[in-house]
This record gives sequence, C-alpha cells and structure tokens, in this order.
Amino acid sequence: MKNPKGYFNYLLLSLFFYPISPTNALELNTTSTTQELLQLSLEDLLNLQVITASKKQDNIHDAPGIISVITAQEIERFGANSLREVIGRLTSTYLPEIYITPQNATSIRGSFAGLDTQVLLLINGRPFKESVTGGMNAPIYLAFPVSSIQKIEMIRGPGSVLYGTNAYTGVINIITKTDKNPNEVSVMVGSLGTRATEAYAHHEYNDLKLTGGLRYFEEAKGWAFKAVDEYGVLNQTDYDEYNAGAYFNANYKQLDFDFAWLRSNHRHLGEFPQWSWEAKDFKNTRILANVSYDHIFSENWHIDTNFTYNQRQTNFESVRANMDEASKDYLLEITNHWQNDTFSWLLGTTIYYTTGYSQGVTKGAVQFGFPVIADYHETWYTLYAQGDYKLNDQIKLIAGGQAVKPNDLGWSFVPRLGLIYQFNEKLGIKALYSEAYRTAFEIENSIQSSVIIGKSDLRPETIQTYDLQVFYDTARYQLNATYFHSTQQDLITAAPLPNQGGLLTFDNVGEITVQGIELEAKLMPIEKFFLTSSITYQSNENDKGVKNTTLMPNWMIKLGASYQFNSATAISIFDTFYSAAHENSIRSMNTQAVNPASSSYHMVTLNMSLELNQWLGLSSENPLALNAYIYNLLDEEVYMPEFLRNQINTLPARQGRGVYVGLKYYF
Repeated sequence: MKNPKGYFNYLLLSLFFYPISPTNALELNTTSTTQELLQLSLEDLLNLQVITASKKQDNIHDAPGIISVITAQEIERFGANSLREVIGRLTSTYLPEIYITPQNATSIRGSFAGLDTQVLLLINGRPFKESVTGGMNAPIYLAFPVSSIQKIEMIRGPGSVLYGTNAYTGVINIITKTDKNPNEVSVMVGSLGTRATEAYAHHEYNDLKLTGGLRYFEEAKGWAFKAVDEYGVLNQTDYDEYNAGAYFNANYKQLDFDFAWLRSNHRHLGEFPQWSWEAKDFKNTRILANVSYDHIFSENWHIDTNFTYNQRQTNFESVRANMDEASKDYLLEITNHWQNDTFSWLLGTTIYYTTGYSQGVTKGAVQFGFPVIADYHETWYTLYAQGDYKLNDQIKLIAGGQAVKPNDLGWSFVPRLGLIYQFNEKLGIKALYSEAYRTAFEIENSIQSSVIIGKSDLRPETIQTYDLQVFYDTARYQLNATYFHSTQQDLITAAPLPNQGGLLTFDNVGEITVQGIELEAKLMPIEKFFLTSSITYQSNENDKGVKNTTLMPNWMIKLGASYQFNSATAISIFDTFYSAAHENSIRSMNTQAVNPASSSYHMVTLNMSLELNQWLGLSSENPLALNAYIYNLLDEEVYMPEFLRNQINTLPARQGRGVYVGLKYYF
C-alpha cells in the first residue's frame, strides 16, 4: 500500500488558508490567550453547557438526555492519535474491530450490529450519514483534525426524536472551535513508521469568522496483524494506514458554512477472514458540506434552516474483484425555535434525498463489471417536535416525538418523555423514556449477490430505553449514577431463504434487551490536578434467552489523571479497562478456537507535554511544546471476537506499544 499521491505535499502547501503575520497572530489572542492552553476550568467542568439533546444551550443536568462531554482541554491534556482514541474514553463506549472494515465502529452500552449503523455522528449538529451501508465512518474517526475540536458531546441512548435514523443507541456530536482560540501547528514521528502533522487557524474580519484545520497521519509500516484464518492457515500482514483530512468553517452573522473532507486508506484482511482472500487497500472518502441560516425574529423566536450534503466514495480491492461504492445524499431541514424563561419548544421537518450505487469489476484476463446495488434514488420525510416546561425552580418536564416516512414505507412515530427534579443546588434526578429507529439501508434493501439478496419491505429496527440518573455536584467534583434498560425489536438480520441452497436474505428477526449501570465522576481536588473516571456494567439477552448475545464486554472502567505544571507543561495518564468480550460460540456452534481467546485488558496511554520556551530563552506568550505520547503503555495483546461470520473465535484488534514524539507551536 503506497502513500496516497500528493496528500503530504497538498497539506504542506495548504497549511494555512490565511497567511498570518506576527500582527495578525497578536490579534487572535485578544480574548483567549495561549496561557490558557491546558487550563481546565472547574466552573466550566461543573456547569457544562450542551446543545445536542435539545438543539439549544442547556446545562448538562437540564438537558433531555444522558450526556457525556470531553472538552478541548481534556483532549489536550490526555493526548490522542485520532478522534477514535478520544471517543474510546467516553462513558460506556467500546471500539469493536471488523476484519473487513477496520477502525470503523463504536459500540455504546453493549450494543453492536457490525457496521457503524447504531451510532449517529454529527459535525456541529449536522448528520454525517451515508445511505449505501449507513456505517462507513473510518475517515471521520481517523482523519478529522483533532486540534479543531472544541468539545465532544455524546448522548447515551436514543436520539431519533431530533436526529432520525442511526441515532439508535447514541449520538456523538463533534463541536468545532469557532471563537478565538490559539492557533497551532504540530509535527510528530513515532512507532510503525508514523509521520503526522496537524494545523489549526482562526481569523476574523469584522463580522466574518474563518476557522480551519488540517490533518495528515500515516503509519507507513503498520502493526503486525498475525492470525489463523478459517482454513487453519497462519499468516501475517502489516496494517499500514494513511489518513488525511481538512475542516473549514465560515460564519457571517446568521449565515454559517461547514465543510469537511476526510480520506482514509488502510489495509484490511478481505471479504472473508481467509488469507486466500487477502485484499490490499480499503480507500474511503467522506465529504460533508452544510449551509445554515438562522433567521432571528425576536429574542424568543428564531428559525434555523440547514442544507446538508453528504458524499461517500469507497474503493475496495480484493483477490477476485474491485468494488466501487458511492452515495450522494441531500438533507433539507427547517427548525422553528421558541422559548422564554419557563417554556421552550421546537418544531422541525426534514426532506432527505439519497442516491448511490455499488458495483464490482472482476480481475483476470477478461474483466467485466457487475452491479451489486443498482443505482437508487429515495426520499424520506420526517416531522419532529420537542418541548420542555419548568413548573418551578425544581421541576422540568420534557416531551417530544418524530414521525418518519422512509421511501415506500408508511409513517411511524418515536416519542421522548422526561422529568428532571432538582432537590437543591447540588442534588437532582433525571428520568427519561425515549425511542429510536434504524431504517434499512440500501445494502439491506437491494443487494443482489450469489451469497445474499436484499428485501425491499424491511421494517425499521426500534429501541425503547428507560433512563434514571442521579447527579450530585459540589465545588470540587461532579458525580452521576445512571440505570438504563433498553429493548430492541424488529432487528434487521441476515437469515437463510427456504429451499435456496444456503442463499441468505435480510429480514426483521428477533429482540434484544440490554440493561446496566453507569457511574461517572470528574474531580479537581486541587487547582492543577484533574481526575476523570467512569464505570459501566451492562448485560444483554435475546428473546431466546441467550445471554451476552452482542458479545460486548460486561465491564468498562475508565480512569484518567492529569497534573498541569504551567501553560504548556503537563503529565497525564489514562487507563481504559475492558473485561473480556464474549466468545462468538454463543452465536454459532461451528466456531473454531484457532486464535487466543478474548481476555480482559488495560489500554493505557501516557501523555507528557513540556514547554521549551524557558529552555530556549523564548517568550512564553507563544509556547513551543515538546510532546511525548505512549499508546498501549503495557504492550497488551488484544484479541476480539470475529463478529461477522463466527467461524473462528477471534482476530487481533490492537497494535502493541507505540511511542510518538512531536513539537507543537501555539501562536
């Protein structure tokens, strides 16, 4: 696998979309200086304002959802080589691996369906979707510029009332920096032939604000993927990868524009976990563009109009054929907002138009193309509403719902109900009932192959979730405890066709119940010392009484500790512990135990940042920092179940220890 032609040169030539002179650099620091780089504000942490659960600013405890947040300062403190590593630190998240689509999925609360179809990703509240499979998200996880992120908000639980399909077990909203933040540029080298660079810049011309970020990350050698396949063959390949991304935002008064171009190019095993099918490259490009206009009628009333464009282009190389898939999807959304001191409500509608295809070209002396998914054009409609009412200073009531009509199917409805009760300034409870749906994607509706065929009249999968959260805050810490109970129905599953010689088709089959407890804490016992932690226990069972059928770990324990010495000097360690994932013999009697069993593991990272200015005799106004980051500090070997075919027990899922060193300059 070769370096994508022109990526590195393109990023270097395009490092800044605006040439910043020393004078301009000083202008950028008028409201947010570089002295605040790693400063975690206790007040901000304990009074977080979130927007994802209601499409308006709410205190995290007043929002109609169970929400986790990671801020830019926390990302800076603990470090990360990708957005995916950051998401893995959020409460109740697990990062499963699929041999055919590596680094492509997030599991929330012990639920997982193979592709990334149960968790909806947003950029500044706008859905990053694709309609062929609904879940080719590796470019977002691997190529999005981390330095452009202001915070990440995650709803644990259904979010379809406001966001529609895919917002099934959770919603992850990547909120970017739009105000004056220190500009930065960084370079890094490290294990496995790693070379990386990132840049972030912001500039203002009166009412026009421009913000942008660039990222390039390559592992030219890649980590050694060594395993026994379904035929009992032991072999090895290097999982090299090349990721490049660009993000841009322009804001002029009530007009806003977002653009993201993200490209991931990486090795994978093939269509089947068999070395004879070994593929080469999986090239995946995702594009999002959104134009938003917020028309303000009064202090209490405004209408937000968004036009969102999503594009996905994928090339998949294998032994027998090359596959090309593409989708272009268009979303028009109009949302009416009204609120006063006691009551707020929103009413919205969307028109979602999808188009795309999937086709193959055979290899060999005679080449010919064949359709896997014929060209399609579909239109979906939704109507949604949500309101909240404060009876008094202690009680807040929430109600909402979405009606949806996918192409060629009837209307269906999902609701949300909630009660928030604040006993006093420190203690409160949140009780929620919410539903969500996941509509079949084109691969499930229309695929035509010698192995599986689609079904056009599949019903949406549905989930019903009860949440009960108790929260308690003081001047030094924030504590939450949540119980959740979810029931998933009409699951879209591949099932054999009667009397068709093993031919499969998709159908609505089965039910799964997932329940668990989540404990969270953020503490600042002293000003420069920060602790964050979460503990999740989940169990699940299908309608046939089979326990742990999703194969996800029952326990997830996450603990981070960070100490800041000065504006750009800190040391931080984060330990993510997972109990053993369950053997896929739960799903199949034919599973062969050919690789090491899944076991519990600690994924420990260590991040150290040292300000060099005083050593080099430079002004501390614009810090130059030396950064060292160690991934998988304990050098754990991680094996996960082979989730798709269930013919063999496990496959390798993580690299060994990696050491990375870089320089970062803030201005």
